[in-house]
Amino acid sequence: MQARLKFGALIVLLGLATLVSAQDTAGQTPAPTPVPKPPAAGRSDSDQASLVPTRFLRNLAVDQKDIWTSPFHARIRDLNWLVPAIGLSAGLVNADAELSSRLSTTGSGYKHAGTISNGGLAAMVAGSGGLYLIGRMQADDHKQETGILAGEAALNAFIVDEAFKVVSRRERPIDGAGQGRFGAGGSLNSGFPSNHAMVTWSIASVLAHEYPGILTKVLAYGTATAVSVARVTGKNHFPSDVVVGSTMGWLIGRQVFNRHHQADIDDALYGTFVKDREPHGEGPGGNLSSPYVPMDSWVYPAFERLSALGVVPSGMLGLRPWTRQECARLLEEMPEFIDDTPEDESPNEEATRLRDVLAREFAVEMKGDEGPYAAVDSLYARVTGISGQPLTDGYHFGSTIVNDFGRPFQKGLNSVTGFSTSASAGALGFVVRGEFEHAPSASGYSQAVQDALAVADKQIVSTPAGPVPAFNQFRLLDSYVMLNVKGWQASFGKQTLWLGPTQDPFLASDNAEPMYMFRVDQTSPRKMPGFMGFLGPYRTEFWVGKLTGQHVVLTQDVTGLVSRFGRSLERQPMVNGGKINFRPTPNLEFGVGRTGLWGGPNFPITAGSTRRSLFSIGNAVGPGFDPGDRRSTFDFSYRIPGFRKWLTLYDDSFVEDEISPIGYPRRSAHNPGLYMPQLPWLHHADFRVEAAYTNLPNMIQPAGGGFFYWNTRYVDGYTNKGNIIGNGTVGRQGIAFRAESAWWFDSDKTVRAGYRTSVSDPMFAQGGAFRDVYLRSEWAFKQNLAVSSFVQYEWWNFPLLTAGKQQNDFTASFQLTYKPHWRVGSGK
Repeated sequence: MQARLKFGALIVLLGLATLVSAQDTAGQTPAPTPVPKPPAAGRSDSDQASLVPTRFLRNLAVDQKDIWTSPFHARIRDLNWLVPAIGLSAGLVNADAELSSRLSTTGSGYKHAGTISNGGLAAMVAGSGGLYLIGRMQADDHKQETGILAGEAALNAFIVDEAFKVVSRRERPIDGAGQGRFGAGGSLNSGFPSNHAMVTWSIASVLAHEYPGILTKVLAYGTATAVSVARVTGKNHFPSDVVVGSTMGWLIGRQVFNRHHQADIDDALYGTFVKDREPHGEGPGGNLSSPYVPMDSWVYPAFERLSALGVVPSGMLGLRPWTRQECARLLEEMPEFIDDTPEDESPNEEATRLRDVLAREFAVEMKGDEGPYAAVDSLYARVTGISGQPLTDGYHFGSTIVNDFGRPFQKGLNSVTGFSTSASAGALGFVVRGEFEHAPSASGYSQAVQDALAVADKQIVSTPAGPVPAFNQFRLLDSYVMLNVKGWQASFGKQTLWLGPTQDPFLASDNAEPMYMFRVDQTSPRKMPGFMGFLGPYRTEFWVGKLTGQHVVLTQDVTGLVSRFGRSLERQPMVNGGKINFRPTPNLEFGVGRTGLWGGPNFPITAGSTRRSLFSIGNAVGPGFDPGDRRSTFDFSYRIPGFRKWLTLYDDSFVEDEISPIGYPRRSAHNPGLYMPQLPWLHHADFRVEAAYTNLPNMIQPAGGGFFYWNTRYVDGYTNKGNIIGNGTVGRQGIAFRAESAWWFDSDKTVRAGYRTSVSDPMFAQGGAFRDVYLRSEWAFKQNLAVSSFVQYEWWNFPLLTAGKQQNDFTASFQLTYKPHWRVGSGK
């Protein structure tokens, strides 16, 4: 098995190597001033598209030479692009079997997949041939050239595809056990890469570049996408077969166009197999990948304060994390708004002082020096000591430590040692953050507690009692590859979301371990078109992820239950989501979001189940009709008139299985708050207070309570590795209060004092409460060394755990972070 996996990785590497010289450093040089262009140097009449047999075969031979010899023209700096591309492909290959197993073989998508894929390919081929014939009849050289080049690209793609199939010999999803082994199938029926996808995308690429209008691109790329998706849903190919085939097909079409197109137009040069004639800049908002700033960075509190002071008018606080490029953009717009702020609302010297430190952090991005690079961003170590018994179950009781990426902790000495790295080359980049974590063992819950929790969660059987083993593992946090296309950044890997203006957002926070997800993010705000312009700038993102750590799913068939205690379910539920935020004025921001859990054991993912999860507003019964577990949010923040620089009011709300909290206020949980970015006569201090509730008055709850973050099917709820993905303080049926004040010595030098408490309703797991008081400090020394410390004293009493006896615990944590600034490439 290992040999075959290595063989598969080698095939993927070879496929990507043929594209390596396609990646030039587009976007790293300023766009040249437009000047009249002479005919391309080195392009003779013999390169023109032609159906004369000798010339057509010569052109075909030149194309094949360019494709297959391109790896020998690779440069060292191409590794900046090649490494994340290989990582993405390897990740897809590794996930192929599971993704394919989730696809239904009984839905309409499966039944009609063959017709769609064959019909789409036939339509592209026939359309290209028809375009050539029309060009002949109308004496239109452009149409004739398009038809010839589309056919030439398709033939090139077919040759390349067949060559890879002979070497890869990969099983298809319906072969054997459906594992997609490389080297185990026949060369005549190999699945890697997808022939349909490669040929269709090569034709679409030619059509879209010959006629670069919106309608043409939508029709060409839309058809190619439909063909690609149908090859997966019809179980003809694994997802990686289609992704690699589509990418190579698009680049082959681009190569043919750039080599043989004769029209005097400004050819975009990204993605050819031959050396570019001249570099082209990307311009503002171009194809430059940019890593996201980690959610535990000191950067976000500084930007929150600047936003409340009124000098960051377009930052979307309800939609984070932000890219480094976006942070630089916000800093660049600040001087304009500091100068234009009315005198009675002036943020005084505080805003300028905070901005100066942030500007040093993002100096490379603000200077426009973001060339290809690979860097070690940070090395860190943290030690946390806990005396007394802490709370470690936020899903049922509470958690002593929240918003910490789901890191494990127990009584005794806990430690974390980690690193973060990043790289970027034009549109492609990657981020890797990993750490070794240690937590001591613990006694665990008694069987009586486990039985009571099973009743509260509506589980048919309870989890067996047993000790909690010591945790000693290396774990990845935010680690992903990314591709930026015109300001839209697609990323794949483990990622954290923060979707609200509060300190504990309902929809998503860093309380749980980052999820594996595919995410598409509009990294910077844009203006709404047409009459919708009154809504102001907006920003949006969408994602599909996979949960981990789910143990129990109640199904709708005769089995009734799928469970694995001690180990996670083999087929974990999936989660989809989207959110959009608007900024109609510099003082008002609001946003709406929605997520849905679907899939998992005996819940196949089909076109119908996906549609119901995304768009349904009601519930249905019967196998195959359950829409899953849906939740919607609405949040806003508003700088109060007359107190603009003093007071910001905000609220986060969410509702289960309804379209919006706005329409169902009595069924909605809320978390309002007030933030003062500076205090009278104490301009270096701020103050924040929040109150949240999920214990709704007169709300009809399930028999045992715990309505929020829970579902009748997905009884492990809205959790990842056992931690609530959203608000980890208030929990499933509670009332919480939080207050905090910080003294700002500088943006990266703060001391905070805070208080946090939550009370659970007695009808849910017998209720209980906890109270915390804490001190937290962040202190940076120069630009490469930072120290973080945290001390907290906690009182808690949950009758189910302690028979009504109050417990106390004390937590002390110390972290040292070193930023070595080890960077290879431009933009040092």
